Amino acid sequence: MPQRIPITNDYPNYTIDVTLDGVEYTLGFRWSERGCSWVCSIALLDGTVLSPGQRVALSVPLFQQLPDLRLPAGILIANDTSNEGAEATEDNFGLTVELLYYTLEELQGFA
Repeated sequence: MPQRIPITNDYPNYTIDVTLDGVEYTLGFRWSERGCSWVCSIALLDGTVLSPGQRVALSVPLFQQLPDLRLPAGILIANDTSNEGAEATEDNFGLTVELLYYTLEELQGFA
């Protein structure tokens, strides 16, 4: 079962600390008025930025294109629980649009 990341739309710019694959990370979230989308960044707890930000898009894995071995091995992905294919907005982020983390082992179970 994937790990549900505790996201919210209560704040336009915030960070949370999460443990993924036994490693603690800081995820940053900010609403981009210009892009009309949420942007997610990831850093190590010591402040080392692994990615300054990537647009959160439905069913598109975050940070997969980056070759940094310090990133989690699994997939961090946005999912619309309403099954309407709705992208993350100011209003639905953390409500009907959730952020899930699938470990490598979980992904191998899909193969």
